[in-house]
Amino acid sequence: MDKKSCFYRLFLTCLTLAAACLLSGCAGESGSAKNSNSEVAGFLFHFDQRKETRSFLKLAEKDGEVQGVSWLRPGETSDGDEYHTSADPELISRIYKALSNVIVIGNVVGSVKDEGGFIAFTLPDDSECRFDFPTESVILLSAHYYSVETDGELWKLLEENS
Repeated sequence: MDKKSCFYRLFLTCLTLAAACLLSGCAGESGSAKNSNSEVAGFLFHFDQRKETRSFLKLAEKDGEVQGVSWLRPGETSDGDEYHTSADPELISRIYKALSNVIVIGNVVGSVKDEGGFIAFTLPDDSECRFDFPTESVILLSAHYYSVETDGELWKLLEENS
């Protein structure tokens, strides 16, 4: 093997390792980073595979099928069991659409201060599909915390209707 082809193979190997490192999220992340981007997932409704979410999604596209929605914004104080509720189909649809724009970006590393936020949709059989938001940028799904990004529309909408 000549010197030129040896250098070329070494270059390609280094380039491949660098690309793999970047794609796995190890470049640019410090040990104290809050998000682990090794599990970049995508939109919330594609990521969340819970049974209640699947049931909710089947009904959410149909007008009037979801019976109601209740919510408490993260950090919002409530008196006991008081939270916001609505049975307005238009508001339910708007909250559903805003929630569908939430992007799950990775596991949360470290502790999370739970500020008690949630959105819960009531289904026709009186079951619930609940999304817990300890903070505006974290969701709790199946006992795991995930960092999320929203366009701000969800929290704005909930605040306007509180």
